Amino acid sequence: ALAKSSGDAQWHSSSETAAPSFYYTNGSRRAITSTANAVPGQSLCKYGKTTSNTCDEVYKTGQCRGDYCNLIMTHRRKADSGDSGGPWFWGNAGYGIHSGWKTYLLINRDMFTPVRSTATGLGLTVKLQ
Repeated sequence: ALAKSSGDAQWHSSSETAAPSFYYTNGSRRAITSTANAVPGQSLCKYGKTTSNTCDEVYKTGQCRGDYCNLIMTHRRKADSGDSGGPWFWGNAGYGIHSGWKTYLLINRDMFTPVRSTATGLGLTVKLQ
């Protein structure tokens, strides 16, 4: 488990082989070749089971939602219930894992856990192709 101050994440181990790829749209996977840190103003896309593929700009980093902190916030809420746990990415680079939304300055905004710092905090490495 991970302290909520470091984001909203959990991990599991398995004897199964995991492919270094992620769903980027309904039924289609893409190789993950790197991870990166999100910066304000940058465009990123997410995939969620409910809303499929949408893109937005990063608004703020280091944000909290309730007890969860170190989250990234986008300009607008484009995700919906059922999208949590989906990837945030640009091309083949992984940026985060979707984790709900919050209203900030009267606007509903998506939030995600940054994958690079969270993996480091858990002592894990992201499997890359």
